[in-house]
Amino acid sequence: MRNYLIVILLALLSQSVFAKDAKFSFDYPDSLKKNANAIVLLDETIYTRTSKSDLKKEVYYVITILSNRGDDYTNFKLMYDKFSAISGIECTLYDSNGKKIRKIKSSEILDIVAFDGFSLFSDNRMKVFSAMHSTYPFTIELSYNTSYNGFFALSSWAAIDNYNIAVKESKITLKYPSKYPIKYKEKNIGNVVRSESQDDNMKNISWSANNMIALESEKFSPAFTDQVPMVMFAPEEFVFDNSEGDFTSWKSYGQWRYQLLYNNPQLSEKTKKDLASLQSTLKDKKELCKAVYKYMQAKTRYVSIQEGIGGVKPIDPVIVDEVGYGDCKALSSYTRALLNEVGIESHFALVGTDDCKIEYPDFASKNQTNHAILCVPIEKDTIWLECTSQTAPFNYLFNSTSNRKALLATSEGGKLATTTKTTENKMQSSAEIKLDSKGGITCNRTITNTGIYFDQNFSKLQMSGKELRESTLKQSSIGNILLNSVKVELVNDEAKIIEQQSFAKNNYATQAGNRIFVELSPFLGILRQTAQKSERRSPLYIEEKSLYEDHVELTLPDGFTLEFCPEGKNIKSEFGQYNSTIEVKNGTIVFHRTFTLEKNIFEKEKYKEFIDFINNSADADKCKLVVKI
Repeated sequence: MRNYLIVILLALLSQSVFAKDAKFSFDYPDSLKKNANAIVLLDETIYTRTSKSDLKKEVYYVITILSNRGDDYTNFKLMYDKFSAISGIECTLYDSNGKKIRKIKSSEILDIVAFDGFSLFSDNRMKVFSAMHSTYPFTIELSYNTSYNGFFALSSWAAIDNYNIAVKESKITLKYPSKYPIKYKEKNIGNVVRSESQDDNMKNISWSANNMIALESEKFSPAFTDQVPMVMFAPEEFVFDNSEGDFTSWKSYGQWRYQLLYNNPQLSEKTKKDLASLQSTLKDKKELCKAVYKYMQAKTRYVSIQEGIGGVKPIDPVIVDEVGYGDCKALSSYTRALLNEVGIESHFALVGTDDCKIEYPDFASKNQTNHAILCVPIEKDTIWLECTSQTAPFNYLFNSTSNRKALLATSEGGKLATTTKTTENKMQSSAEIKLDSKGGITCNRTITNTGIYFDQNFSKLQMSGKELRESTLKQSSIGNILLNSVKVELVNDEAKIIEQQSFAKNNYATQAGNRIFVELSPFLGILRQTAQKSERRSPLYIEEKSLYEDHVELTLPDGFTLEFCPEGKNIKSEFGQYNSTIEVKNGTIVFHRTFTLEKNIFEKEKYKEFIDFINNSADADKCKLVVKI
């Protein structure tokens, strides 16, 4: 009996080291383990607005780390700036049985400048700490508050925030006075539950999601933000750094951003003189705009600057003119000032990059833009300028900002416009190959890149000779080549990158008796795809139309005869086309192939057919000649 009482007493005492007042349960359905590296047990955020400028954010977050693949979720960075303050940080770790391991000490929480490696100035800071544990699974419980003294953006809410993470419960709540509403826009809302109530003069709106299974990343699928339930928020009126604005429309938001610009900057006398010289020699407005753009590129460089009005107001063009650097806002504003000096009107433009983009013309918000460019309307044309690159072609936008909505900040308010589409996504390779009597080859090859392939190869323009050689050897579809030379050049007016290679390869062909077997596969080979084992979840998404084109001319040594030459092949499907031809002209074998993928969205049931099309095309590329010695 005595031993039994001791056991009971020990059990009662041990409860004191468990999460006795926890708002969460350690239990979760087994179904949430599938494909998951971590499981969010509870993610609750409460925004409470008390005036036009005051906002409080309360966060309570509990996550179970299942394995070392979830270690990224043990590192926390809580951002703040001079308009916000973080308080009440508490973080506790529990083992697999729910027993408290330890609590993160205040001395473990570092308060540092939010330096990203390329920001020159920054007012942003962050609280940084790690909640790692050596034995899996373990659970992290985190809570903290953020108070804002002036704000104009609230973070969007997503039921799941990444691949391979499951969610037991996620909830966000807005509380605000009826006279200072916060508007919202739902996306992919699915089974998320929205509830609303009124408490005295405060409006309460909540969204909650439960038992969200982990999503695996799938090839050829839509952006992650298009696959999960999300809600965006924006205050209808706001005060930020003593500046008042509103999000009632894109027009009103654009008006506020326009007021932050410098509309009559006094450039240096030297700059004015330089611009006057350009203006006197170039009468065509487009050519003058191009010359001013090139002038800006030669004079400035990009650095990130996160200071001032929350990193929103560009620094004065006069300062950029003096120091020669700036971020996207500053360089776009500076280019605008240069153009204004020569009598060309332009508009500061806000745009989203990559997955961030203006999706809703009827819902203005900060969350849909993260970059600044410049729009120059001229007669019968509109020019778009990316001002952060010293080498980008004139009137060229990279794929991340092309063919999407942008907000123009004008004196008449914000106006939505559509940026230009990039040039055709095309990669062309042309190669002249000579086969020697020992089965080796020498090759001169030219590759021309436009569209997304221009973007992918753009960094080569900044590479040193050594870096370019290393990159070429690494990317070569033929292993162990002897690279004689490689050169990359920009065809500026056409937004093309042309790469020229010269190389040799010993023992390229295989000899058997008096026959040599020669691979004639194109250099831009199509890669076979392995179909995913699990059932397809998302639709088949081909984001952009693209074209690969290969032209190979193979010359045989004197005295060698072609014994066998395969025929060209044609494969046509709703996903694209494959076409190849093989001809013999005066002892030279000419192989020409085009492979096109069409932009489209297909139902997920089409995935297997798509993989078959890719793999059949890849098989058709494997051409082999038989040459008799």
